[in-house]
Amino acid sequence: MSKCVQCGYCCTVSPCAYGKWDYKKQQCQFLNADSTCARYDFIIEQEKRSPVPMMGCGCSSPLCNTRRDAKLKSLGIDPAIEAEKLYDSMGIKLDFSEDFPKLWEKIQE
Repeated sequence: MSKCVQCGYCCTVSPCAYGKWDYKKQQCQFLNADSTCARYDFIIEQEKRSPVPMMGCGCSSPLCNTRRDAKLKSLGIDPAIEAEKLYDSMGIKLDFSEDFPKLWEKIQE
């Protein structure tokens, strides 16, 4: 599992059980401008006895996540090296061609 770097991606896809969707902004209303969660401390307290707490379990969308990549770069971390670590930890060897970004754009259309 990749470490969460609080890029806010998940909060732009759908609100969690503690969140609320802001239709105008197309994100959770508790997503702060710095991509952190305004309800983080509350959620930690609510889930402190959970065997798999929502906060602290890692990133659920580390692949092809440009928002996460930008946050990693801002932290001085190379996203390509982090991806390799993830692939290695899963025993997966992915080999994307140079045309993969174009393919990914078509998939997302």
